Amino acid sequence: MPEEFVKSSYPLVKELAAGIDIASTFHVVAVPSHLTDRSVREFDASSSGLREMVSFLKECGIEEAAMEATSIYWVPVYNILEENGIKPTLLNPRSLKCLPGRKSDVKDSQWILKVFSHGFGQASFIPEAEIVELRELVRARESLIMDSTRYINLMDKNLRLMNINLDQAVSDISGESGMNIIRAIIGGQRDPHVLASLVDKRCKKSPKEIAKHLDGVYKDCHLINLKTHYHFYHFYLRKIKEYDAYILTVIEGISSKRSDKSDNPDNPDTPVSSDASNASDVSDASADNGMNIDELKAKLKAKLQENSLSEVVYKRVMGALTNLEVTRILGTDLTRIEGVGPNLALTFLSEVGTNVNAFPTEKHFASWLGLCPGCDISGGKVLSRRTRKVVSRLAAAFRMSALSARRSQSLVGCFYRKMRSRQGPNKAITSTAHKLATYVYNSIKYGIDYVAKTIEEQEEKQLEYKINQVINNAKRLGLTVTRPSDEAEQAQTVDTIDRQELKAEPVSAVSPEKPEACVPEQPGKVKGAKESPAKSEAKVKMASITPKNAAQHKKSSLKGTVDILEAFCQEHLKRFRNCPAT
Repeated sequence: MPEEFVKSSYPLVKELAAGIDIASTFHVVAVPSHLTDRSVREFDASSSGLREMVSFLKECGIEEAAMEATSIYWVPVYNILEENGIKPTLLNPRSLKCLPGRKSDVKDSQWILKVFSHGFGQASFIPEAEIVELRELVRARESLIMDSTRYINLMDKNLRLMNINLDQAVSDISGESGMNIIRAIIGGQRDPHVLASLVDKRCKKSPKEIAKHLDGVYKDCHLINLKTHYHFYHFYLRKIKEYDAYILTVIEGISSKRSDKSDNPDNPDTPVSSDASNASDVSDASADNGMNIDELKAKLKAKLQENSLSEVVYKRVMGALTNLEVTRILGTDLTRIEGVGPNLALTFLSEVGTNVNAFPTEKHFASWLGLCPGCDISGGKVLSRRTRKVVSRLAAAFRMSALSARRSQSLVGCFYRKMRSRQGPNKAITSTAHKLATYVYNSIKYGIDYVAKTIEEQEEKQLEYKINQVINNAKRLGLTVTRPSDEAEQAQTVDTIDRQELKAEPVSAVSPEKPEACVPEQPGKVKGAKESPAKSEAKVKMASITPKNAAQHKKSSLKGTVDILEAFCQEHLKRFRNCPAT
């Protein structure tokens, strides 16, 4: 892009703006040339250098500053500008790739200034300061969880080297039964039957079968490694619990979204539900027991102080306590959505914040997550619809929730299975994650709780769609299909269709010179052609439905009639399409 194009073709949108090129050891700042004699300066990346940079920007009267997202080096610059009243903007690197001419740090800063001044730069989403603090803690906690799984694999490896197949004896070696066995082995127990007795009584396998997998050959080197990895794993568990306490403290300090709503009650984009209704929706068990939210929180916190609390119970209690606070902040319970758990709700709060005002619609939100098809069109031809690659922890959480709901008997699970049959498992996960993101966005934007529909309601909706589709196909063929309003009319209509053999009006007159097989002798029949299998099946099945047994076959007859009519219409469409044109 030539330099004169940037100078003259577009007006300046931001006159008092600066461009900053971020590096690891220094930063280059460019300001408009009419504000100072030396418009490009270099500052050290240390704290003193950043303070000098802020002083220089204030002397020039700069109100806004744009920078490119470069690793994590932009964070200190962003924070110090925000603290000193200069509005920082983090530009998306995709909008800064077309740098003309030779590349250098000075030209990078000048190009950032030009792009930002003319309003071409696309700003990245940065949440509020308190949400950023929560995000750092949640991300660190996720890293600890991922690192702890490494030591689970190492413990399993050392057990395998000693021919102890603990993963075949129990379903999860990191569970209570698995940890009891590993703890006993480290303590010196070698008898497989004694080790099998440590398994929980709810285990499906018999003690004899479990003992068979715990009869191993012990070596000191593997036992030392097993002990080391066991202690490292529990060290990570203790640190994860500490982070849980830190996160809970930060969440409790975040103000509720409903307090912001009271200042602008006429805004339709804010929650409309009351405190009482949301409080009663948080925990059905608390409502049944007559406890309010504060009493429930106190009870959960007292439960966390117990020393003999297992890891499974701890995760459930901490998840419930965290979800109570997240629900208070967001104004709606996200866990009501099928497939959304407390971890996803916490991830949403830490990555997005208390509102979704930065995204005008759910489509913008899905695009930011990278959960929508791409748009690569050139010359009127679609080159690619591949989903854009986006590194997002929230998008990964939505995908994980979609994968976990694949076998559930819910609408989300039905949607996943339907999309998998059409597009395959990978695209089905993305489509289901997109649907979950849409549910969460609408629930937060409008402050309403998700109301799940039953599978029967969805099946009735699909059946109604198929009926309308058959009626439209019949109209295209000149057929008349009557929708029954009650059981008597339904039985009478089916009996009438059976007697008249689905009589149809001629679609068009066919020339006698055409082949004989294409000339309809009677309406709805073809001379010299055999009766179609779909029509024969329709006659047999419809004749078995009489007004006497129509009531008990209401649903099955209606669905079967729709399938038969659909097959009949498809048969006639195929036949008339194969006829030569008149």
